[in-house]
Amino acid sequence: MINTIRSIAVVLILCLVLAASCSTATEPDIQPTSFLWKVSSDVNTVYILGSVHIARAGLYPLDEVIEDAYDRSENLVVEIIEGFLIDNDVHFVVVGAAHLVGENGIINLLDKKGYKVSQL
Repeated sequence: MINTIRSIAVVLILCLVLAASCSTATEPDIQPTSFLWKVSSDVNTVYILGSVHIARAGLYPLDEVIEDAYDRSENLVVEIIEGFLIDNDVHFVVVGAAHLVGENGIINLLDKKGYKVSQL
């Protein structure tokens, strides 16, 4: 029963995060139509796609080692994407959709660093 409740809670949280990311445009004249974002620097472009991951309830709660690694790794993705923005190749990055949104989400962090960010 507890595993069923956790599974339902995880699915509901994912739905809320995804709904929030769909309803927020970065520019007033752009209506988001997907989980695809375009991030541009003066020399390059990176496309970032948010994906949804669903797992068996038995995987939760995650092991403490996994949670600790996750907590320590948040900015690593932003640093990798920034590296892509200074080379000459166009890159396509796929991450969990929940990592894109919110104050500490990848999109907001890249926007704060001055990159041109738009949802496609």
